[in-house]
Amino acid sequence: MQIQHLFANVHLCRLDELGGNKPFKLKYNIIHYLRNDYDQLITFGGAHSNHLRAVADVTYKHQIPLLAVVRGERNNSLLFEHLEGCGAKLLFVSRSEYKTFRETDYEVWRKEFPKSYILPEGGANAMAVQGASEIGLLVRKSIFPEPTYVCVPAGTGATATGLLNFFWESPTKIVVYSALKGGDFLREAIFTQLRTLRPTATVEQLNKRLLLKTDFHFGGFAKSNPTLRNFMLSFERDYHVALDQVYTAKMLFGIFQEQAFYTTDNKCVLVFHTYNP
Repeated sequence: MQIQHLFANVHLCRLDELGGNKPFKLKYNIIHYLRNDYDQLITFGGAHSNHLRAVADVTYKHQIPLLAVVRGERNNSLLFEHLEGCGAKLLFVSRSEYKTFRETDYEVWRKEFPKSYILPEGGANAMAVQGASEIGLLVRKSIFPEPTYVCVPAGTGATATGLLNFFWESPTKIVVYSALKGGDFLREAIFTQLRTLRPTATVEQLNKRLLLKTDFHFGGFAKSNPTLRNFMLSFERDYHVALDQVYTAKMLFGIFQEQAFYTTDNKCVLVFHTYNP
């Protein structure tokens, strides 16, 4: 994994060059699918879902039938063309239906399709957290094996949970930047996911290890404005790294806004570019 200097003791970890965080989150889910007698994989996402794109790529590679349940109506998103090109079937559902599926842990799908493997939105389950934990191994093998902070953007929090799990016994803290408006829910979501691997973990322990940033969502998931777009252009010009407006650009904007916090007391900060544009 390439590590690129940004400023002071802040460094960018180029996970995007390895396909982003999705291959790690999907690794054990796909292994599980292939070792069991499922007839298809069903997963969920919206018109800007990098999760759906990544799942389509890996199911195409392994010749796994895929049903993608998409929030909202069909639009001109290039994602849908990509999914269908990978052989996926698309089912569009209303936002209210989609919300119900998520809030009930997709129970209606499990009952209607008992032979199908149900993969939650964003791939957020215990196997995803297990896979995301292995991202920490890349840090251990780097020239900065014990950073003060590891910064990561979040939608469902599975990658952040994996990193939190990996560094649980170390002084490293995980800084999570919500890509969604109203991201305070992530603290509870991360704790719930963490308990699948660390059932004795407490909220007090979590709060000592996790910093949650919720002010850099730019209006909501996949939303942007001229300020964010100008930041992306200047960042690409200065560092020769392309960013996405969904996850990494918002996190990096926040980090640059809070440089004073990250540059005091000789802190070592690793920032993960998790998105593969």
